[in-house]
Amino acid sequence: MKANNEKLNIILKKLDSLNLKIHFMFDARIDTIDERVFKELYTAGLKRVYIGLETVSTRQLQYYKKGYSYNIEEIKKRIRILENIGLQIILGMIMFHPGATFDEYKKNIDIIDFVGNKQLFQLSNRITPYPGTPIYDNYVEKGFIKEPWPSAKW
Repeated sequence: MKANNEKLNIILKKLDSLNLKIHFMFDARIDTIDERVFKELYTAGLKRVYIGLETVSTRQLQYYKKGYSYNIEEIKKRIRILENIGLQIILGMIMFHPGATFDEYKKNIDIIDFVGNKQLFQLSNRITPYPGTPIYDNYVEKGFIKEPWPSAKW
């Protein structure tokens, strides 16, 4: 996990010493899944993880500048780690952007099916291009932005 393991260990020890018996959730990236860490977090009360996967498309991940690129099998392997621990997984997906292909949509739906926790928001999310970001500038250049911010409809 990219988080500072020393600080995480301090938090886990403190939670354990307080014996609070609480349940919590947090957000994570697919590239931060570390089995040992998530087992300890589960023991401390973690029950649900929101994974900001965004897409399974390498092309889109590079476009979004996510800093990682995994094939579908690696993504499934990491999801299985969390499932085997007993964690509920919610995927955060960006289903729609102007350059997405039908094949990319299908692969994204396939990974949502794999997880099995289907929620409407996963199928209706579209990218929001914010002014000052490379994506916004790119969309303006390509004529995808129809109105100036704050609506920036495409």
